[in-house]
Order: sequence, then structure tokens, then C-alpha cells
Amino acid sequence: MNKVRLSTKLLTPTIGQGFVLRPRLIERLDAGVTGRLTLIAAPAGYGKTILVAHWIYQRDLKVAWVSLDPGDNDPQCFWTYLIAALENVAPDGFGYIIDMLHPSRRSSREDRADLDTIIAELINALTTLRRTIILVLDDYHHIENHIIHETLSSFLRALPPNVRLVIASRGVPPLPLGWLRVSRQVLELNATDLRFSRAEVEALCNGLMGLSLAEEDLDILEARTEGWPAGLQLAALSLQYAERPTSAVHAFSGGNRFVFDYLVEEVLKTQPEKTQRFLMQTSILTQLNAAVCAAVTGMEDAQAMLEGLDSARLFIEPLDQNRGWYRYHALFADSLRELLQRTADRETISALFKRASLWFERQGSIEEAVSYALAAGDFSRAATFLESLSLQMFQKNMLHTLIGWLKMLPDEVLDSNPSLRLYYAMALTATWQAGKAEAYLRKIEHSLSVTAEDLTDEEMRALTPEARSLYANATVMRCLLSMKTMDTSRAIRIAEHTLAHMNRADILDSEDDRIRAYTYSMMGVGLAHEYGGNPVPAKECYENVIAAVNRSGQRWVFITQWAWSHLGYMEAVQNRLRQAYTTYRQEIDWSLELNVPASSLFGLTHVGLGELYYAWDDLDAAQSCFLQGVALGKKWDAWDSLWPGYFGLARLMSARGSWEQAQRMLDELTALLLGQGMHVVIPAVEAYQAMLHLAQGSLDAARRWASCVDVAGVKAAIISEWQIVALVRIRLAERRYDEAQRLLDRLLNLVRASRRTLREIELLNLQALLLQGRGKHRQALSFLVKSLSMAEPEGHIRAFVDEGPPMAMLLERLASARAEQGISPHYLSMLLEKFDRVSVPADKVQALIEPLTERESDVLSLISHGLGYEELGARLDISINTVRTHVKAIYQKLGIHNRAQAADRARKLGLV
Repeated sequence: MNKVRLSTKLLTPTIGQGFVLRPRLIERLDAGVTGRLTLIAAPAGYGKTILVAHWIYQRDLKVAWVSLDPGDNDPQCFWTYLIAALENVAPDGFGYIIDMLHPSRRSSREDRADLDTIIAELINALTTLRRTIILVLDDYHHIENHIIHETLSSFLRALPPNVRLVIASRGVPPLPLGWLRVSRQVLELNATDLRFSRAEVEALCNGLMGLSLAEEDLDILEARTEGWPAGLQLAALSLQYAERPTSAVHAFSGGNRFVFDYLVEEVLKTQPEKTQRFLMQTSILTQLNAAVCAAVTGMEDAQAMLEGLDSARLFIEPLDQNRGWYRYHALFADSLRELLQRTADRETISALFKRASLWFERQGSIEEAVSYALAAGDFSRAATFLESLSLQMFQKNMLHTLIGWLKMLPDEVLDSNPSLRLYYAMALTATWQAGKAEAYLRKIEHSLSVTAEDLTDEEMRALTPEARSLYANATVMRCLLSMKTMDTSRAIRIAEHTLAHMNRADILDSEDDRIRAYTYSMMGVGLAHEYGGNPVPAKECYENVIAAVNRSGQRWVFITQWAWSHLGYMEAVQNRLRQAYTTYRQEIDWSLELNVPASSLFGLTHVGLGELYYAWDDLDAAQSCFLQGVALGKKWDAWDSLWPGYFGLARLMSARGSWEQAQRMLDELTALLLGQGMHVVIPAVEAYQAMLHLAQGSLDAARRWASCVDVAGVKAAIISEWQIVALVRIRLAERRYDEAQRLLDRLLNLVRASRRTLREIELLNLQALLLQGRGKHRQALSFLVKSLSMAEPEGHIRAFVDEGPPMAMLLERLASARAEQGISPHYLSMLLEKFDRVSVPADKVQALIEPLTERESDVLSLISHGLGYEELGARLDISINTVRTHVKAIYQKLGIHNRAQAADRARKLGLV
């Protein structure tokens, strides 16, 4: 099946004699080749495909054609088809690029960095071709994957002059149309352009169809169909069989529903009874060949039937040149299926789907067999398929498809298949649908007459082996669900209770069940420690998971990836950045070796890599990783990669001065978390929002947050930690040093006790800045040296640069003191080069500890533009005395004494 689909999808549709010539549109398409893109966007039935095909054949163009369908939403699949189409045009020119797309050559199936490299190779190859190529992407509306949209946009921007892209779609795709329109690089045709003109209506009805309709009749058809080509064709075909065409025209009404009904009554029913039966019975199939049609209908002459329909052009389209595979026109198929529902009883229709399911099962196409079994209502058979498929679908990360199928099974079927109910709960848990997963876990426990936390060893031994396995896995799922509310103590209690059972060899009979229950329980303990702010025991748990899987000799991909991604994160938290990088790369290489597709687990891996790159000041690489992590988090609703990923993007945008984009990241994250019911993470987002206000100089906004925050009311240590850090920064900006010191002491003690060295570096830097603000320069340098000694071995840069001018001044003070105390002069010099700092003697510099208020920023901006006090006051509607007060505060904060110095310092610090 896949081989057939590949060949047919790359063929330009054939054109016979049954179409209306449309020279006005052909001329417009001719004009479009001067730009990069021709976009034909209109609803179904507007003749997009046949128009492009006619243009190509009439002009004898060199074309690479791809007919897209919903199965092409995988970026690897999409780009493979596109490049294969180009290879048809230029043999031997693109084969090596297709090889680059093979999973064994890529870090993940949706890895943007890999795709960008492949696209660059493709562009380079295209530039070597000597003639113009038209690349057609037909039915692009089937594409919904944002990575495909983004990579195609990059491809479009870099397109060489000898290649023109033509897209036919039912909607306008999210491509850079604004840029293309401004640069006059796009031709757009829409439904209005594609409607049949009055002359084309006549050419179709009287010329092509030979109806000999009067002018008045043609006017009525044009008005009632509004020039919709498919509607006109359906109407004209129907009129061919009408005894009195003029009467039929007057009886004809616009609207799709009427067209369908008229088609059934006046076209389908004019066919022989056997043909009608064949059409209706095979309408259940998305694709048809003689064998499957014969299996469904019982007709031995199915091949002849298909050829007859094709010859009569009865809304059937060949999918390959050999005419082995076909599909019905979508509108025609809809009408056929509706008529089947009206004329056949449920048992008859169910039997058709069952036959299709059996045929696909014999071909080894189990996924198609499941779909047809579900459509047949043969839920017992579908359940049997799903029992064998569920684990494979976990391995393939096809969890949303699995959930969709399991959702269709009635409760009584799931009740008789407890393992399917467990897979359902596991899939819901893995996609973070906690409420639904909880409901299924309760049903499992109810069927066992137990709850997750109260079963003794004796009671567990009394259960059947199948029940013990169900209980163990249900317990683990409940542990993981506790993470949604950050109820870490309960999660540890449940997981350790299960682990205690797992340590007894006679509890679970199956070694696979024992390994799975043990590793998932251990993951639960690890996650609870991680979110409780204890990376050392969390790291040990993740290492135990990986070791247990390795000892078993099994390929437990999902749990192994999960443990590796969190292990890398814990190593980074303990300031082992280089080891974390090695762990992430090991996970990616291992997954590549097994040809494992991208999953939610890779989301956290990419986010973790992004944080490493950010720490090392590789902002482009960091952004790429953060975006990949967030994209995977969105795809799988994985909040554990979404919130650190969005935080990383917000921090990165702030570092680049893109405040609006940073704000947008936090807004998007808030909406996603609220949509998932993850209210427990919102306090951390609000704390980050306060720090963003502070970075922009909006101290008042940060103060408003600080006045409402309740650190004691937050359950999770990792969440309250963000709040305390934000409060420290706000108190520093307010020069409320005593309060800032109390908060710092509290948090430093916690961080040191749990050995979270990465956070300790940040807190030591804040301590140094606090002491500098108090004028205790020697003590400030002492804390800075401690921070630098921890940071230097792991190559930290942004931990210092992000603190801005105050840190630059402190580093200058350390450098000028020539007392680096073990800090490499090269490292110190490299850090200083990263700052856009003011070159003044360190002993004459006052650190900009307190950011300017919004009003002070306004005053400074106007001063820098030469406005006097009186004019400045009038502009801001404040008194001259208030202006003087603001100017005095600005001078104090910037450490200068006159207007010229203020303007100069503001420009050097990037404040205006």
C-alpha cells in the first residue's frame, strides 16, 4: 500500500476531453511564474487541481507534483515526497537528500535543526538546475503540522529563481504571504477568480455536455450555483438524464445539500441496479482496488466495474497510471454514503465494514483493520486488535490515535478487557489528561475492590496474576497523576508503597510486569523529589530506572527516554552542565539507533539543551531548542516541558531586548496551563512576570505583584522558589536590603542543603550585588569570587551577563583589584567582553541597582532629546518641581551630575 501511494502521489493528474478551457485563468498562471509562489485557495469543487494540470500540459512545463493527504502531516514524510517529486524531474540530483531524511540520520523526526540543514542542501541542489521547474503541492489544506508550515516558509524565502512553487488548497496556509505580497512575489487566485463565468457555463452545458439549454436556462444555472464548478458539473450531468431539461433547470435549486440529493435522484438512480449497489457498498472505502471491492461487495467482476466507472467519468479518480487504485470524488462519496445509510439497515452496513476489516487484516494492514472494525461496530474484534497494538503504539508515540480508538469502545468491552482500560489510563496520563485518566483508574480499582494506597502484601498475593499486574500499574499511574497538583508527599508515599511490593519476587509473576511496575514507581519517586526541590535523590531514582531496564535486556523505550530526559535536567540543576549535555546527546543517539519517533519526552530534552546553550550564550542554538521543546510539549500537552520551555524563550527574548515577545511567551504559557488545569504552576509564571517588569524598569508593576504574593501558600518547593527569587530582586531594586538579605539567607540555606548549585550561583550573584549596593565592596567581591569559582568549570556566561550593568561594574572592580583568587583572567576578561558597559574607573561608578521607574524613563528620554525642564513638564503634564525630583533621582541612580552625562550614560547603558 505504501509503495503504491508513493508513486501515485507524485503523478500529475491526467486530463481527458471532459473539461472547460479557461484561457483567462491560464494567462494569469502564466503571469504568476515571475514570482516565487502561486497560491490557489478555494473550497472543494472549484477545479483547482484540473486548472493547474491543464496549464502544465498546455505549456509543456517541467513539473514536480505532490498530491497531499492527511497522512503527510509528518515532516519527514512531507519532505520525502517533495524531494522525491523533484528527483522525478532531475534524476540523481536529490537522492542523497532523501537519504538525509532517514530516521537513522536525524536526531528526531521533527528536529528543526536537521530539517533546516536538509532544506539548505535542497536549495543548493536546486540552484544547479538549468531550467525552470514548477513545484506543485496539491491539496495543501490537509497539512496542519506547524513544523511543516515553518520549514516550507524557510524553503520559500530561499527559493532560487529557477523554481516556482504552486500551492492548491481549500484554505489560505500560514505562509509568509505578507512579505510575498509586499515584494510582489505571489499570485493569488481565490473562489471568486475560479467561479465559472457566463461563457464558461455555456461552454460546459451546451458545448461539453450537449444540453442545448436556452439563454434563460443558462442564466438560472449560473445564478443558482453562483458559478461553483462542481455544482454546475453535477447539475449538467443530472440534466443529461432529464426528460425535460428546461423543466429540470427551473426545478434546480442552489445549495450543496440540494446538489447532493439531485445527484442521487437523477444520476445515480439512472445507473443499472448492479452499478448502484457497487457504488454504495464501496463508498465505505477511502481507497479502492479490485481486490478490496470484491471482498466488500462479493462481486467477482469488480475490476470491470471500476474500469467502467472510470470510462464513464462517474466521479471516480485513478490514483496510479495503471489504474489499479482509485478513489471517489469526495462529494460523490459523501452522497453515496448518505444514500447507503438511508437504504440499508445497520446490520448490512456493518457487514460491509467487517469485510473491509478482514481484507486489510489479511494484507497485514492492522491499523486499517482496526478502523474498519470500529466503523462496523465490531468492538470485540477491534479490542482484540488493540490489545496487540497498544504497546506498539506507545513505542511509536501514536497515543492520540490510540486514545481516539479506545474512546470508541463501549464500557462493557473495556470492562471485559482490563488491560485495555489500563492502556487507556496510561495514554491519558502520558498526554496529561489527568481528569479522564483518574476516572479510568477508579474503574480499574473498583473492579479489583482495592484502592491505590491500602493493599497489603497478603491482599496483593490473593489477587490473580492479571489483577496484581493491573493493580501495580494503576498505582504507578496514580502516583504520576499526583504531580499535576504537585502533591509530592502523596506521590512518594504511593510510589514507595508500590516499590515495597515490587521488591518481593512472588508478587508479580511476569518479569515484564515487574520491570514496568518497578521502573514506573521509581520514576514516580524521582519526579516527586524533583518537584520537591531535591535533585540528588531524584537523580538517583532516574539512574536506577535506566540501570533496571539495561539489566532486563528489554527495549523499554518510553520509560528509558523519560528517565534520561529528567536525569539530564537534574545534572544541570546540580551545575553539571557538560555532563547534562552528554546525557541528552546519549538519549538522542540511543533513540536514533532504535529509530524511535519524537515524543513528549524529547520536549524536555530539547528544553534542557536550550538551557545549556543559553547558559553558554549560544542564543541561536538555545532558541532553536526551546522552540522544538515547546512544539513537542504542545503536541503532547506536556506541561513539564511547556513551562520551562516558555520560561526559556521569555528569558531569551528579554536578553535580546524583545520585551513584547517575552510577554507574549508568558501569556501563551498562562493560557495553556489554565487550559490543562495546571493552576499550581501559575504562581511561578506570575513571579517570572514580575521579574520581566523589573527588567524593563517597571518597578511599580513588580511591586504590585510583591504586595499580593503568598509564598507560604504554595505547595511545591520549586514553585515557591521562583517567587522568593522574584521578591529578592524587587527588594534589591527598592534598596530594602534587610528584607532582601533575609529572603536570600532563607533560600541560600535551602539551595545549599539540596545541592542545587545552579541556583546557588544566581543567589551568590544577587548577594554580591546587594553588598555592593550597601557599599561593602570587599565583601561583594568575596561572594562574586565564590560564584565565579562554581561557574567557570562549566562555562557559565549568561548567569553574569543577565545581571546587567551592575554586574559589569562589579566584575570590573574585581579585575582592577587584581585579586581574582583563583579565577582565570581569561574567563574574567571573556565575561567583561560580553557586556556593553560604561568605561569609567570602578571606584567612581555607582551601580545601577535600582532600575528607573516608568516616569523616570520618560523624563530621561526627553532630557536626552534636549528638552528643558519647563517644556518637559508641559509634555508630561507635571510640575517643574516634580521634574526636578525625577532628574535628581535619575542622577543618583546613574551616578552622574549633569544633563550631558545623563544622556551619554543612558545611551551607553541602552536605556534610551
